[in-house]
Amino acid sequence: MPSTRAYVRRCSACPQRRLASHREEPLCAVCMPQAREAVPGTFTWAFDSPLMRRVLAEHNVGAVPAVFRAASGLSLYDVAGLAGRSKDTIGSYELGKRCALHDDRAFGEFAAAVDLPYVAMLPYFFRDPDAALAGDSVLAALLEALGVDVNRRGFGGLAAGTAVAAMLPEVSVPARVTASHIRYLEACETTLISQDRQVGGAALLRSGLRVSQRARRMLDESSFTDTIKSQLRWVTGDLGLIVGQLARDSGHFALAQRLYREAQLLASAAGDTVLRVHALANMSELSYDMALAGSGKNHARDALLLANQAADVARRYPMPRLHAAVALRHANAASQLGDVASFRSAVTRMRRELDRGAGTGDPAWLWFVSDTLVTVYEARSRASQGNLDAAGAACMTSLDDAVRSPRNSALRRAQLATTLANGGDTTSALSEGTTVLSALEGGVRSVRVLNELRPVRVAAGASKKAGAAEFRSRFDAANLTLTAA
Repeated sequence: MPSTRAYVRRCSACPQRRLASHREEPLCAVCMPQAREAVPGTFTWAFDSPLMRRVLAEHNVGAVPAVFRAASGLSLYDVAGLAGRSKDTIGSYELGKRCALHDDRAFGEFAAAVDLPYVAMLPYFFRDPDAALAGDSVLAALLEALGVDVNRRGFGGLAAGTAVAAMLPEVSVPARVTASHIRYLEACETTLISQDRQVGGAALLRSGLRVSQRARRMLDESSFTDTIKSQLRWVTGDLGLIVGQLARDSGHFALAQRLYREAQLLASAAGDTVLRVHALANMSELSYDMALAGSGKNHARDALLLANQAADVARRYPMPRLHAAVALRHANAASQLGDVASFRSAVTRMRRELDRGAGTGDPAWLWFVSDTLVTVYEARSRASQGNLDAAGAACMTSLDDAVRSPRNSALRRAQLATTLANGGDTTSALSEGTTVLSALEGGVRSVRVLNELRPVRVAAGASKKAGAAEFRSRFDAANLTLTAA
């Protein structure tokens, strides 16, 4: 008699655990969050994770679609659409029912479909989950195995990357873009934003640029319906803004500026008011950062001009939080220009707009404009009158609000340390600043955080207080590491 025993679904990443028969998740409850974990060091692609590296190193390629789907949040239908396979086939791969994915050609086709870059597959080739973290030594070994001279003078990360790019296929672009590709790009956006809050833009910039350029090539080279074209134009512009933020956080101002301008052109072509305002607001914020970095008042004036343009575009658009975000940029520009009255006026507008109530359809990039943020700026307004206690309280409030974001928490704490240093409390500034340095040494890679902390380094340079010498040494080491990256 045939067996009547029910088939037991098991997690492909850790076969000893069962999958709930009534659930659609691709992995077990333990592995699902692991698929979204941040990677210390440099990300190799948007959906990089220690779990993905482990299954690749184990040659458990049947688990790759499951880990990818857990990380991206895409459905079986979408992954099947990307890979050019049926939904049942992808599901069978995930459950280990089919071995076709173990064929190198089939695996390569799947990797190209989801844009799994070659460097992200190093754990597979070296059977080592840390291979993609090892830097030039691994690339040198790979190039040597491929017969490339690795002893030439000046071999380094750029040389290795260029050589690999010359020998391996470039980023693949689908012949026809479908709704599945749009949802894939949106999943990349969500992941980049989430990981940026964890580890900072310097760790993500390279993988973000890859996604952004792939989307742009889809727009230029692939075929699509008019509806998909409109969606692709929007998501490409939005990706440009997100990757521009990664460049800004990495200290690459010129690159961020170029990405923002391209996004603005795409927003205009798409006729999307919110995307245009987002691009102009980000360009204003970038000019503010450049002024903050000591580039002079010309950039502060540019920040004000761009904020005015954003306000003009958004003038009749019924989205209070959007107008609050524009007022925020006005406040930043005014603070750099030393215009206290304009700064206070902009903060008042922020409060008034938020009091009108946030809309249910507000895009995710506007969520940071909150009552907490306005409270911080109101305290900064009082601090502009010389009330440094108010500025310190503002920093503490924003620190509490950023507790679940290591990068943002480090940024707020750096602002607090700088406020304390400006107020003459060097001892407390060094204490807070040391915590920030620990975050930078522990995996947060953000030039913006380091720049916020720079005034404390200046204060430590002239101080003989306990810990000042150690702070200077650790700051300089972090500066060297991030600059090299």
